[in-house]
Amino acid sequence: MTKKILLLIFLAMSGLYLGCSGNSSCAFVSGSIVLSGNYDFVFTDSLNTPFLDGKMNLKVVDGDKVSGDYTMGNKYSDRPDGFSSLQGLLAGSVDSKNMSVFLNMNPKLADNNIFVNADIKQQDIIKGNWTYSTYTGTKRKGSFTAYKSK
Repeated sequence: MTKKILLLIFLAMSGLYLGCSGNSSCAFVSGSIVLSGNYDFVFTDSLNTPFLDGKMNLKVVDGDKVSGDYTMGNKYSDRPDGFSSLQGLLAGSVDSKNMSVFLNMNPKLADNNIFVNADIKQQDIIKGNWTYSTYTGTKRKGSFTAYKSK
């Protein structure tokens, strides 16, 4: 009886592996089905007061690389330093094992940049923190939340 159960488990796992290898419909394994898509995002300051929202489109390529673009929407208050240099393109990486994502909000700049480190929650929410970094280190930080657009 035990041998039959082990054989059944082996066959099921083999079928899952063979069915998903090289198949984009199994992209959840690489994180793309979780992360790829359109999002509404909000940046908040260190007091959790929203100061900027917008829309972004994320794409996962080559398994763990993220690319995309964004448009800034409502500006609720003065933006902290660094946000004035944002250009609308982003790059980053996804860690599907830990369900986390890193976004460089202005990959063409090495200085005065905004970085997002966040967790992927409930397959349609990205929630974490942003930092404004310069060559001398982190200058400001706050929270970042993005909800997958319906």
